[in-house]
Amino acid sequence: MDQKQLTLLLGDNSLAELEEKAAWLREAGYSSILQAEEGPEVWAMFKSFAVDMVICSWEMHRISGLALLKLIRNDEEFSSTPFIMIMDQVSPKFVVQVGRAGVDDIIIRPFLKDTFKKKIKDTLQIELEPEALEAEKKYQNGLELMKAGRYDEAFKSFESILSVHENAEVYYNMGYINSIKELYEEALKCFRRATQIDNSHARAYKMMAEVQVKLGRNDLAEENFRQAGAIFMERRQDSEAEEVFQQVIKINPDTINVFNGLGIIYRRQGKFIEALQQYKKALRVHPEDEHIFYNLSRVYLEIKDYKNAKTALEDSLKVKPDFSEAKELLLAIEMGQTIH
Repeated sequence: MDQKQLTLLLGDNSLAELEEKAAWLREAGYSSILQAEEGPEVWAMFKSFAVDMVICSWEMHRISGLALLKLIRNDEEFSSTPFIMIMDQVSPKFVVQVGRAGVDDIIIRPFLKDTFKKKIKDTLQIELEPEALEAEKKYQNGLELMKAGRYDEAFKSFESILSVHENAEVYYNMGYINSIKELYEEALKCFRRATQIDNSHARAYKMMAEVQVKLGRNDLAEENFRQAGAIFMERRQDSEAEEVFQQVIKINPDTINVFNGLGIIYRRQGKFIEALQQYKKALRVHPEDEHIFYNLSRVYLEIKDYKNAKTALEDSLKVKPDFSEAKELLLAIEMGQTIH
């Protein structure tokens, strides 16, 4: 099977995740790669292009990965298209669900680049290089040793992988082991290298920040907590984002981006009173940010407080008169009130 002739469709809520996995596939020799950030977009692309494989996250917006799998399997023309599901966690219930729906394989986060490539090649029946197989074996061995608390042996197993190729997840685990052993400077080197290889490695930024707090380097810790939070938010991992933002507040109580970020998280979660509180805190720190006023208006709309929603949008436009999104939303509110 000629890899260059295959078309692979990637589905994930996170643009960073899509770009990373697409880069891995290109590196593996696949040249035709489609990317979609929402379930309906995955389905539309699948129906519009001759897709040879779907690699899709379970946690897709609007149409879940499981629903997409069922749609494809229920279409007689495409029922045999290979489908790999990416999941953050696995349980017997999930395995039964995707198994019955006809999934070809499952990949559990976090995973190595080589694990990803192997799953693709195995499903497409393409032979994997011996070096990659050996690296994956050493990686899994390292994870098992870590679980058993045999950190020195785990570190050596991870370190031996680096003689073949560098990998962000390997450096992350080595950093974690060093932090457990209170070798903080060595841990920072590993976490920093992980983020250099993969600049969207949120857990590495978070761990780097936690180590910097222990070393009394609060400014650097705040910066890395912020970076981790931004990535978690982009991936809609809201609980993880909230955790790191709370850490930033402990370091620096007057921080606008964190209050704004928490407001976004709470609005997503339907915690509208909490969201309002966070946006108001953000405005006390930075009273001339049109985006905060705009976000505030969206929460007021959620609770049908149209008067305050209009006021917030008007305040946004006072700061930036050409803010098109605020103009459009204000017009929609005014038209809605006129109609009713």
